[in-house]
Amino acid sequence: MNQDSQSKIEIITNKIKEHQLQSDQSFIEIGKLLAEAQVELKKNKRWLKWLDENFNYSSRTAQRYIRAATEFSDTTLVSDLGYTNALELLGIPSDEREKFIAESHKVNGVDKRVIEMSKRELQQAIKNHKVKSDPSKPETNEIASDKPKVEYTNTKFHSIFQYLEACVNGMVAFIEKQNDDDEASTRLRQLCESTLEKLKFEN
Repeated sequence: MNQDSQSKIEIITNKIKEHQLQSDQSFIEIGKLLAEAQVELKKNKRWLKWLDENFNYSSRTAQRYIRAATEFSDTTLVSDLGYTNALELLGIPSDEREKFIAESHKVNGVDKRVIEMSKRELQQAIKNHKVKSDPSKPETNEIASDKPKVEYTNTKFHSIFQYLEACVNGMVAFIEKQNDDDEASTRLRQLCESTLEKLKFEN
């Protein structure tokens, strides 16, 4: 790595650490800085080592920050939500997200806006939204009537999703241990992370 690139990485590292100390709302800026550093560091296969040494981040954690920064380019939408709930909102299609955030949703019999919800409440609201958007999906506990067969089916699928998530997590951990930043490994890692996101929001 040349001197200019090294200096750039040092500046990015310090900026990220500053944002980490500020507030949970700084995750967008952290994601942008991580994306910038990734471009520089992958040229020299130092990306994973830099993440671990400076922030104790796994590749998956860094990619979640980067994805949030990319998806929420309009920071006014999520500026008050924080990192955790913003990540949950990635489960809503981008063309529906702004409307979903602005509207009230019934959670446990109470109308709430996204900004008022806990992580668990937001997850329930997202599941309910998906059921309304796609009637072919199984009903959630918030909407369903008493249907023992449906509840059994949901429990069965829940176990399957847990097993698949554990398998994908194991694959991600294996890839990271290899410390290999070639293009094929990067694509496989991204596929695993994408699969984990889908499993999370379908579960």
